[in-house]
Amino acid sequence: MNAIRSSDLTRLTRIPGVGKKTAERMVLELRDKFPGSGVEAPRVATTPVREDVTSALMKPWLQAN
Repeated sequence: MNAIRSSDLTRLTRIPGVGKKTAERMVLELRDKFPGSGVEAPRVATTPVREDVTSALMKPWLQAN
């Protein structure tokens, strides 16, 4: 969520199958969907498992668009 809210395209393009244009579209379409809490969540180290989970969660959205 932080990557989308902060328009972190580099971080989003690390997701398998997500290129620059897709990352830009994700930010554009999803940025307002996440409530701004005013407090950022702590950054969590990226692991292969975390990347796989993120990829699995984003896959249906990517296929629908």
